Amino acid sequence: MTGLCPACGGTGRVDSGLAVDSRFPLFHCRECGLGALDIGDAAEEGFDDYWSDVNQSIYADPAVIAELSTKYEGYFRMVEAEVPNRRFLDVGSGAGMSIGTAAKMGFAATGIEPSEKAVALSRRQFDVPVICGLLQANDALPRDYGMLALWDVIEHVDDPGALLRVCHAHLDPGGVLLLETPDEGALLRKFICAVGRLGIPGLDLRLNIYYRAHRFYFTRLAMTRLLERCGFGRVRYYGEHTMFQKELRKKRLYGRISPAKELFLKIAFTLLKQLKFLPNKMVVIAVRARD
Repeated sequence: MTGLCPACGGTGRVDSGLAVDSRFPLFHCRECGLGALDIGDAAEEGFDDYWSDVNQSIYADPAVIAELSTKYEGYFRMVEAEVPNRRFLDVGSGAGMSIGTAAKMGFAATGIEPSEKAVALSRRQFDVPVICGLLQANDALPRDYGMLALWDVIEHVDDPGALLRVCHAHLDPGGVLLLETPDEGALLRKFICAVGRLGIPGLDLRLNIYYRAHRFYFTRLAMTRLLERCGFGRVRYYGEHTMFQKELRKKRLYGRISPAKELFLKIAFTLLKQLKFLPNKMVVIAVRARD
């Protein structure tokens, strides 16, 4: 993070002392707490890099589909009475669970996704329209969607402000934005970072929560500042945890889990789900201000 903070416009930054992949230092904004990796001139990852055969298998698993679809439906139910119309756009629609869920609820749902592999997977799994590409200021998509989602997208992009401004332009006035991303201010993340800074061998878990593919790590303050600068208001937050079924199947398919570790994982996720004050992700709901 060089120059102005992309969330709040602040100028001060703090070096976390952590370098992801031993190459990319992590900095935080002194004013809003936004975390950002200094990628420098490193080559960007391709859109299809994430969608290996293993990850495609994970997102085609019925238990993973059910788990994610249930979560998405809960948030759609939460906002459906306030959306100005039932046209829905999922930006970075991935394997299609969000658009498939919205369509079953009666929304006119469309996805846009830059990975050809993900688009092919979503088309196999759900009978909904998916465009292969990026949301852009000059694209041919409508500018009056009643609801738009960014599930686990904003942390990956070079310019989160530019993305939100384009999303704002595609929403009807009064339209609802749903967004999910890791919560950099979460108590659990703060605890992991505090222990990691102690330098105790075997207890530094920070590289389990910071990744090269994630450019930005938002606190709620940073997210609110950015949303307001991009024309959104009525911002509210909900805590979420990493999905158990997805994490379990990922570890199984990558061959990194024993029966004992699988049992521990199940117990840990069950406890975290009950401890509402220990989410590691945030779901944000914001409204495009009426002109």
